[in-house]
Amino acid sequence: MRTDLELMKRHGVNAIRTSHYPPNARFLDLCDEYDVWVLLECDLETHGFEWGGWDGSPTGDRRWYDCLLNRIQRTVERDKNHPAIIGWSMGNESHCGEGIRLMNDWVKERDPSRFTHYEGDYAHAIVDVWTVMYPSMEWVEAVRDRTVMPGAGPAPQTGRERELPFFMCEFAHAMGNGPGELSAYEERCFDPHFHRDRMHGGFVWEWIDHGIDTGRGYAYGGDFGEVLHDSNFVCDGLVMPDRTPSPGLLEFAATMGAVRIEVDSEQLRDGTGITVTNRRDFSDLSDLEFTWQLVDDGEYVQAGVLAVGALAAHHTWTGTVPLPDEISDRMVVVVEAKLTADTLWASAGHVVARTSALLVPEPLPQPCLPASSQPRRDSSGWSLGPARFDRRGRLVTWGTASLVAAVLDLFRAPIDNDRASALARNNIGDAALAAGLDRLVHTTTSVHEDSGDLVVVTRSAAAAARNSMTTTWRWRAVQTDDGREGIHLDLHTDPHGHWPTMLGRIGVTIGLPAQWTTVSWFGLGPTENYPDSQHAAIWGRWDCDVADLQTPYVMPQENGLRQGIHELTIGGSSGGMRITADGSWPAFAIRPWTSQALMNAAHTWELEPDGHTWLTLDAISAPLGSTSCGPMPIMSHRLYAQPVDLSLTLSLV
Repeated sequence: MRTDLELMKRHGVNAIRTSHYPPNARFLDLCDEYDVWVLLECDLETHGFEWGGWDGSPTGDRRWYDCLLNRIQRTVERDKNHPAIIGWSMGNESHCGEGIRLMNDWVKERDPSRFTHYEGDYAHAIVDVWTVMYPSMEWVEAVRDRTVMPGAGPAPQTGRERELPFFMCEFAHAMGNGPGELSAYEERCFDPHFHRDRMHGGFVWEWIDHGIDTGRGYAYGGDFGEVLHDSNFVCDGLVMPDRTPSPGLLEFAATMGAVRIEVDSEQLRDGTGITVTNRRDFSDLSDLEFTWQLVDDGEYVQAGVLAVGALAAHHTWTGTVPLPDEISDRMVVVVEAKLTADTLWASAGHVVARTSALLVPEPLPQPCLPASSQPRRDSSGWSLGPARFDRRGRLVTWGTASLVAAVLDLFRAPIDNDRASALARNNIGDAALAAGLDRLVHTTTSVHEDSGDLVVVTRSAAAAARNSMTTTWRWRAVQTDDGREGIHLDLHTDPHGHWPTMLGRIGVTIGLPAQWTTVSWFGLGPTENYPDSQHAAIWGRWDCDVADLQTPYVMPQENGLRQGIHELTIGGSSGGMRITADGSWPAFAIRPWTSQALMNAAHTWELEPDGHTWLTLDAISAPLGSTSCGPMPIMSHRLYAQPVDLSLTLSLV
């Protein structure tokens, strides 16, 4: 229990809902000790009655009322003296009836000092707060602004609920790779510095993946011969079964923490580029030291300390850092807030908040010298610089290394938020499979030489599909600024036909030699990051092996993406490839198995290297969201078919 609370405190968790039962009494002692708020929930859940239309549910059956009262009375009397408890919850997902009202009335008479909660009070007639599970962001914004809610009747928010404090007792489902959109909820829906009269945050479901250690990996529902089970649906936490923090927990800490650091690189020379906000309700920031560093492509330039001082609760500080006269497009400012002294839950030096910013925030063109090499055709294909293309114009050899040809890729192995479940609002993954995104057939429609370029046009479509993507691959030989021989790719893809399906990505995938396992990149890292989950990532130079780029979610799924790639190098004993972005920064994922293998594996131990290192470069990537138990991703995050350009330079290592 101490381990859990220390992990929570280190990652900015300040409140716990004890769903769906009173916790071990000693846990509340620790919550008092560690300064964690608790919404303590009574041991009441009759979820199964939902399948029968709630017919006979105990909360509306007077034969159960004495039992319900006995249960809430024992809960309150046992735990009432814990200062950590801020409110009492009547229970969870048990419909609503006179039994809930009787419980609430008894609690309010016995302990009027704390608020009462019950999510199933849909008429807003009983408890002290308005609370919901997994609303859409648009719905919550309507609550915030007291306007018409999507799907509501003509007169919403006109009754008692209009003035009730509002929070989400569950709003982000941390199942597998996710949750996404945490920062959007925080900034648009319940930032504590706005709408303080009613918006009071929310609880993420849930803390830990409930996987069972088999010695070779984690098992879940259905692995033990059960007739009825929920598969991996209880593997839905912010930490792995062994309490390893997931990327989702790192993102939670970066978006929900009590200290917010923002950097606007364009304003740094004006003295106002760094903003520190104390989001605490009571304490100042005298327990923290704010340090900054300037780093140029992994090399430290200079460092210092910001004079934030004892910034009071709910106050903001602005300042800047000294900048050199010349700034490269890979120079980064990193700002951190660190504990100055040991605490119960972390040692001095623990990083409470961190952010980074590129000092040149927009991509710059990366000019390359044209090489004298021209496309040369023979009976088996084409040669251009260090590359060899087959007769269909597919890149099949790099230097002396054989490749699996690069193809357009629109598919990602479904994450849990893509998969169907009894609670999912939509089935993104099955729609992608029905559209054949995992089985595209790539046909070359033309290959020709144009002014020294090799121009290849391909059509990508699934069998029996009327919609397709046309991709133009324009290759030319170049010499990089460090004298390396290479080729440049300008890629453009256009959709044709009707594409209603959300895509997993728009990019290219290529098979590299299995011996190429060393990876170095400049971009966002070191943790994986996605369009709606990237606040925990930092700009910089990162180095690791392919194995370290995989996140071992209990059920295998899309993972390991890194965004904002300026430059990426993959190599090994038999050579390598350097990829430099030009005009926009792609994302990359690299793994020893295909996305199809990820999709087909039910457990991590079923994944086996297949003899290739598979590199995917995304021009655009799909979001994560929380659809496994919540709403679809917000519209601005969704990825649909669209024209895309990608410009890359490949050089020998």
